[in-house]
Amino acid sequence: SPNEQQVSPAAAEPGEITENIITDVILKDAEGNVIDESDNPGNIQELGGQVFIQYLFKLENNHGYVDGSTFTFNLPDAFDVFNKVNGDLVFNGDTIGTFRLSMNKEVVLTFNQKIEDLSNIEGKVQFESIFSETLTGSVNQII
Repeated sequence: SPNEQQVSPAAAEPGEITENIITDVILKDAEGNVIDESDNPGNIQELGGQVFIQYLFKLENNHGYVDGSTFTFNLPDAFDVFNKVNGDLVFNGDTIGTFRLSMNKEVVLTFNQKIEDLSNIEGKVQFESIFSETLTGSVNQII
């Protein structure tokens, strides 16, 4: 009948992304060389040495995440954080959200509305750090 109202599906609510969207973690030294025992065995880092940590992430197509969805992870204890870091998440020239690194080593990725429209989304966040001089135990640590 003409008086029936169409009921639209409820909009998805933003929330914490619980699946692991991190696809890789890459460590590089101050010169940009990869630090990886199997790929680059001669590149040994000293405690206190400068490193760059890259986290690569990917959102599967039809992921269902919406504007305001967040993903949270922590940097490993092997790295020291000296200041808060904020930045944009960029995919193919589009800003798809922001990231924040807190002094407690917590990283929060917050996605915006663009993740609802784009496909094959992937990106990375990079942090500059040093290997903590307070590490104890074996010199070969899994990070």
